[in-house]
Amino acid sequence: YATRDARRVMANGQCFFAAKAALADADAIGSALSSLCEDITIARTLAKAGYTVGFYEIDVPVVVQMYGSAREVWANWPRSLVMRDRHAGLAAALPLAQVVLLQAAPLPLLASALIGGLPLWFLLVQGTLLICRLGVLIGINGSYAGRASSFWLSPLLDVPVALRLLVAQFQRRLAWRGRAYIRSRDGTITAV
Repeated sequence: YATRDARRVMANGQCFFAAKAALADADAIGSALSSLCEDITIARTLAKAGYTVGFYEIDVPVVVQMYGSAREVWANWPRSLVMRDRHAGLAAALPLAQVVLLQAAPLPLLASALIGGLPLWFLLVQGTLLICRLGVLIGINGSYAGRASSFWLSPLLDVPVALRLLVAQFQRRLAWRGRAYIRSRDGTITAV
């Protein structure tokens, strides 16, 4: 989809295309200088300036290297995944709540419900959410070349990842590419 609503914008810095004139007109690159999620800050700045921003799948294969190890992913990915920048405000809490309640919670809640004998409606809700999670895996399956078997086991990591994202959301001291930063309440960062 495409939108001009900065609250609904999605972006991916690994493959991001924008018209040079739009970037200059909105000072989108300049706005990203105080952000650790520069891709989403640029996209939000463009949307606030009235440009339509979209997140699209394309038929052209694009191969990118995210991180070299699970340790690097754990340390660095939450930096931008929580999408906390100067445009986020309180609205940043909603997607995080969705990750916790709709993605991470269903598997442990379903297991607890089966053990604890909770009502059928509760089992059905958690089971439906878990099926949706598996449906997402099926839907994005073709987006990854050479994915490991761990791709299909990723729902087992949803709880620790959700906890890591919660910590990242409120973390003030950050490190990125060997530099230390402080994040202010408004989401902007300052190099230490």
